[in-house]
Amino acid sequence: MKKKRVWGTWEELILGGAVVRHGTHHWDLISDELRTRTLYPLFFTPEACRARYEDLQQRYTGCKYWYNELRDRRVAELKRELEKSEETIGFTGSFSAV
Repeated sequence: MKKKRVWGTWEELILGGAVVRHGTHHWDLISDELRTRTLYPLFFTPEACRARYEDLQQRYTGCKYWYNELRDRRVAELKRELEKSEETIGFTGSFSAV
């Protein structure tokens, strides 16, 4: 059985943005924001959000632009997904204006 992915780059970006907006003392508000914008709303408890944020802080120690790095990583993921999608529909060229 395949394990579902809950914390991806998208969810980490939402978390980072919510922390920027609400600060690190309002985990209920942060959790609510994630719950309204993700596929697995019941997973994003205030405790889970705080733990993941602490994990992000450890992962990006010494990097003050961690949010930008996450954003760049998400853009790369989306580009890969678009390329896969284009391959499955047989698209090989670029769109041209008519």
